[in-house]
Amino acid sequence: MCCLCDCVCVCLCVCALVCQIREKLEFPSGVKNQSLSAMNQLLIGLRFYATGSFQLVVGDTFNVSKSTICHTVHRVTSAIASLREKYVQFPTTVDDQRRTMQSFYSRSKMPGIIGAIDCTHVAIQSPGSNDAEIYRNRKGFFSINVQLVCELTGYKTGP
Repeated sequence: MCCLCDCVCVCLCVCALVCQIREKLEFPSGVKNQSLSAMNQLLIGLRFYATGSFQLVVGDTFNVSKSTICHTVHRVTSAIASLREKYVQFPTTVDDQRRTMQSFYSRSKMPGIIGAIDCTHVAIQSPGSNDAEIYRNRKGFFSINVQLVCELTGYKTGP
């Protein structure tokens, strides 16, 4: 696949995602401030997730304040998380569970597996409150632990 095709695919995915969460990100029409569009909010959130950068750096990239980045990342995260029931599913029937377990066993020779889990630490700036130290990980930097569960293909897809 060429670079242009990759770009088109990413653009289509971002557009599809913003369509699903737009109503959770748009501000009421009477708001008089210079509110960010749903697309810009999503792009800010994705930039923050992808780079693991500090809010100030992402704010400089988009020419908005650190506090705006903080609020925007929180809004985008909540909006994306609200889609979990649509996209995150485990095999519910006995037949689906058996098929999934057989697929894992065929690949890894490990019986009884219906999903794989992995975690990573996403670096954050110190929250600065009395509870800030609970965000310091074993390697000494502030982070949020993110977990992902997937099926054998590496994706957790909807119906």
